[in-house]
Amino acid sequence: MIPISADLWSEVGELFASNGLPEDGGCQRQSRACERILMVSTHGYWSDPPPAGATDTGGQTLYVLLLSKEWARAGRKVIILARWFEGYHRVDRVEENLWLVRIPAGDNHFIRKEDLYPLLPQLAEYATAVALRFGAQAVMGHYADGMGVAAEIATRVGLPFLAMPHSLALTKLMGLGLDAGDIRTWLDEQYNFRSREECELSALVQADRIIGCMPAQLEVLSSVYNLRAPLHFVAPGVAPVFLEAAERAPDPGVPGHFGLIPGRYLIFSSRLAKTKNLSGAVAVLGEARLLRPGQLDQVPLVLVGGNLEPCEPEECAIEAEITAAMARYGLTGRDVRRIPAQTWPVVAQLLRQSLFYVGMQHFEPFGMGAAEALAAGAPVLISERAGIVRVLEERPASQLPCALIVNPTDPRTAARHLVDALDSPVRLQKMVEAGHEVARQAFSWPAAAMRLAKRLDGLVAQGAPARPPRTLGHHRLTAGWRGDRPRITSQHVCSAEQLLPFLVEAQWVAAWSNRRLVVAIGGESGAGKTEVAHCLSLGLRRHGLRSALLPGDVFFRLAPRANHEARLQAERAGRLADYIGPPQEVDLEALDRVLAEAADPRNSEVFCPSDCRQLPGRRFARVPLDLSMCQLVLVDLTYAMLLETPAVRIFLESDYLERQEHIRRRNTARDPDQDLSFIMKVLAIEHDRILPTSARAHLLVDDRGEVRGKLPPLVASDPRHWSKPTRRLPPSHGHPQ
Repeated sequence: MIPISADLWSEVGELFASNGLPEDGGCQRQSRACERILMVSTHGYWSDPPPAGATDTGGQTLYVLLLSKEWARAGRKVIILARWFEGYHRVDRVEENLWLVRIPAGDNHFIRKEDLYPLLPQLAEYATAVALRFGAQAVMGHYADGMGVAAEIATRVGLPFLAMPHSLALTKLMGLGLDAGDIRTWLDEQYNFRSREECELSALVQADRIIGCMPAQLEVLSSVYNLRAPLHFVAPGVAPVFLEAAERAPDPGVPGHFGLIPGRYLIFSSRLAKTKNLSGAVAVLGEARLLRPGQLDQVPLVLVGGNLEPCEPEECAIEAEITAAMARYGLTGRDVRRIPAQTWPVVAQLLRQSLFYVGMQHFEPFGMGAAEALAAGAPVLISERAGIVRVLEERPASQLPCALIVNPTDPRTAARHLVDALDSPVRLQKMVEAGHEVARQAFSWPAAAMRLAKRLDGLVAQGAPARPPRTLGHHRLTAGWRGDRPRITSQHVCSAEQLLPFLVEAQWVAAWSNRRLVVAIGGESGAGKTEVAHCLSLGLRRHGLRSALLPGDVFFRLAPRANHEARLQAERAGRLADYIGPPQEVDLEALDRVLAEAADPRNSEVFCPSDCRQLPGRRFARVPLDLSMCQLVLVDLTYAMLLETPAVRIFLESDYLERQEHIRRRNTARDPDQDLSFIMKVLAIEHDRILPTSARAHLLVDDRGEVRGKLPPLVASDPRHWSKPTRRLPPSHGHPQ
């Protein structure tokens, strides 16, 4: 039976028929090779070639496109899946055997990647139908959002699943110089690191193979996250047009079209993003002019790409940083010039005829712009924090360097390296030649495609029964997938910080008893249980402890919409008070059984039901929760104080009558047609039921977020008898983040 609705199946069938897409409904055909590949890369602007410097459209987009082209030219059929928005066709035929299919989710406007996570269930629903119609034999997910969608396809269709993160939330966070130990860092709305990492890890743990575009990514996945899937390094390539630019006579008309003199401008191509440190490139120009007064006065910095009319907050902030850097060095619009996104041939010529490529990135998973500059025969100055540096540094020490590698926080020293290189033209030319040769040998798309194709062929040849056993569907328990994203405030962070020492102490006790600590967080609906749980999970990492979040709401016997209808029916029958809460509405016994399994450290995963608000009525009976690196399990549920298994129970004091406006906003956001008076009636019943359960709590959090213990200080190895921590966690537990 097709695991999608008949209407969607028909709609996708019409899409295939009207656009000449190859249809083959047999996803599980017996084959020794992977002949049909589905590439999932949902964010950004998609075209051939991708627009340089457009928001969320960088090295990843290029990687997916050029890899797919190599496979298509080898006779394999490939569909690239991206999200559709206004201004683009639903289907583009890129070339023979390769199609770009854009699928709808949310509204018709562009949505930046950090805000896509709530839409993943919708994207995955459509993507699954495409996979089935196409007859895909393998699926490859790219970045956190694409991996999340690909994981759902793999779960429902049973396809081999390759995951390629391209960039990791943790490494980007650290690359930005942010404090990974600060809870607030992970909750920053600009980057949405928390949702991203949840999505990343839940997808990666399911993958048959994990592909890294740089060795450093694989090191983090292995050492920090201890992922069990085989890890492979496949470096990206550069488009042939960049290599060709270095081997042909330059076309001075290209820079001339933009008012530039060949060999008399610096260049950097990038979208407007904080990680790219565009103001740092401006500072290099300013410092270089100070070092060589008069020599570089007529040499501008050209910034290619980005939105010339920024509308996103991050883009506006970057523009302000560029303006501030220009003012600091007395630079004008003639000195720092902006060129909108261009085609590859134009960018290749601009690079080829530049004086220097200047990249001062704070963080860059790879650094495609630098690779393209090397290929095009431009001198390259690149930040030591760009992933490409690892490849460049692998050259023998006896050989000449192929680029200037600099500290992005020290523009003065970077500028000194630049002017020193310009003072030694013979040595500079040898560096350019070495860089071009490295690009030719190390960044080859045919070689990358061949290595990945062998992995796919091996998985397909094995067949599903022969592949190593794995559980699927971990993503279905994440907050983003379920549509229950926490709305965290400073009060939640403050409460978590006060609770952390108690939990570290309790975990120390549990570890000596050879148990995994289970912590229950209870209180009225809307009291902040989920928010505090997320803050605790992040804060525990500072102590070398990892935790799994188990949303207790999944143990409601019905999905949210069906449960609301059941409540209305009970109200009409005059039995609402009998229906609310356990045992009728919530299966506490089943939850306690799962928690008892989770408390045993020998169990690396447990199984729970789950649901998805984005797909009303969708209920998943058996979803895995990975515990392989976890010393704690945090469960949040209105009735959590009634659970028997948790060693620590935390109750959040709250009065629904004082939160009426918050409740109204939260519930109408989920369903504008909800009857608020009925919701308040439900909360009144819950209040009367829940308040007495606070007597079972070990810790209370009042309505101001202040924490107090209820019981005497710890006198024995039993969390029931402690009030404040007296021991520190042994430093050998876990991996500090």
